[in-house]
Amino acid sequence: MMRTAPLLALLAALSTSCKKPKPLPPEPPPPPSVADPESAGGRAFVRLTELEGSWAIVGSDVPASFEKVGRGNAVAQHSGFYAVWYPDGSRLSATLFPDDGYHATMRSTKIEEMPGGALVIEMVADQVGNLPPEAPLPRSVTLTLVPGGQQVTQRWVFRAADGDKPVELVLDRKAAAQAPPADAAAPDMPAIDPTKVIFPH
Repeated sequence: MMRTAPLLALLAALSTSCKKPKPLPPEPPPPPSVADPESAGGRAFVRLTELEGSWAIVGSDVPASFEKVGRGNAVAQHSGFYAVWYPDGSRLSATLFPDDGYHATMRSTKIEEMPGGALVIEMVADQVGNLPPEAPLPRSVTLTLVPGGQQVTQRWVFRAADGDKPVELVLDRKAAAQAPPADAAAPDMPAIDPTKVIFPH
């Protein structure tokens, strides 16, 4: 006759070994970035503050503007969508708020001051939230600021089910000066037409 005590001990050991392991503690948040105005990101932000004013989107009748906000610590872009650009330690960051209702945080991966004065800023999305089902996922943007602050090109890339979708947005300051004045009574920026310029659906 088999003893019950060893059998019970064996069953207890097996049940203990089958228990789910304890979850790992959450990773600590990354340390805060430290302000570095002399870095590439700090200098790039200064260039963005020089864009303040009215702009025109080439190929579109949607008005656009850049505005210093937060006591000059950030630059807001209104161009059918809303974006806030700000220095982040030695990098440049932005938070994007399209009409689709989601938000995306972009951070610079490369900032290059070109011969002749042009500035090229490459950024990637490192956090996207509240994305609607099947909406294109923002992946990256490349900004090119020409010398003199008269034109800005933004080349966005979105990932969709059928592959990457590049979208180019060209903002021109001189064209805005030649355009007829917008209706001052308009309460807000109009929604962008996604078939014309930005954010294909």
